[in-house]
Amino acid sequence: MAVVRLEVRSRTPFAYDYERIEGTVHYAVAPEHPANRAIVDLDKAPRGADGRVAYAADFCLLQPADPARGNGGLIVDVPNRGRKVAVRQLNRAPNEAIPTPNVDPGDGFLFRRGWTVAWTGWQWDVVRSDVLMGIEAPTAMANGRPIEGWTICEFQPNEPARSLLLANRVHHPYRAADVGQPDAKLYERDWMDGPRREVPRDRWDIAAYIRALQLSQYAPVDQLPAEDQRKIRQLKPGS
Repeated sequence: MAVVRLEVRSRTPFAYDYERIEGTVHYAVAPEHPANRAIVDLDKAPRGADGRVAYAADFCLLQPADPARGNGGLIVDVPNRGRKVAVRQLNRAPNEAIPTPNVDPGDGFLFRRGWTVAWTGWQWDVVRSDVLMGIEAPTAMANGRPIEGWTICEFQPNEPARSLLLANRVHHPYRAADVGQPDAKLYERDWMDGPRREVPRDRWDIAAYIRALQLSQYAPVDQLPAEDQRKIRQLKPGS
């Protein structure tokens, strides 16, 4: 994995004489490199003039403002659904009921010992914000078109719902290749790993992919752009 550019968006003081640096890290990787061959469909992503695949991700770094205070160690925390959790867990900071941009230093365990802590986004489907970190991943292509294929998405609602995102929780939904696909399947279970039952195809539909409303599962149709309203009403006359 080659870092080609670091774009710093902000640099602010942090607790324990640390500083917090945030921005975007730009990468370019060679699909044929042995370390990258296990990455599914990387060889099908568009390449630059140098033959490498470019992508970018959010990053956040907590480091001593005075490098001499550092212990030379780096903890890289893989974000959990875009959230920064390592400092909270290792520094015994309180949990957040609702995620915020803040990083609570807790009891300062890591910082009093000079550790540098870093996060970088890795999930393409995270709805990126000042709270959640994600990645700008390239699209795998075949014959000049995005690759199409079967995928599985599981829903575990806590209450009755008339619609759900075709996604993991409230992440970016998968784009349906054909919202009217007749052989698409929907199954239901009474408990995890229980026997599944197929739901008749005429009892459910795939709605149009609406990026602007991906965080609002229950938005009324009249709030959608005109073109998206037209698509939905073609699928469901009278909507």
